[in-house]
Amino acid sequence: MGKGKRAGYAHLGMCKLSGDQQLMAYTLDVKGREEFTMFVKDLTTGQLLSEHTTEGIVSVEWACNQPCIFYTVTDSQMRPSK
Repeated sequence: MGKGKRAGYAHLGMCKLSGDQQLMAYTLDVKGREEFTMFVKDLTTGQLLSEHTTEGIVSVEWACNQPCIFYTVTDSQMRPSK
């Protein structure tokens, strides 16, 4: 969610730090339907990297020693897919 936006409901799904602890990936559900959106934040600048926002996330993991992230998304039936 961007600055200034408010939601009546918010569920933080998971939060993972990159190996160098400079980036944080987290998932957030603001609709209450277990439909999580992933965000990546640069912890050195405090900026949200909006180009990394992805919807339908069920799992997140950083690659070892690289700023590369792996994630699984759901299909139309809400099952882990890719």
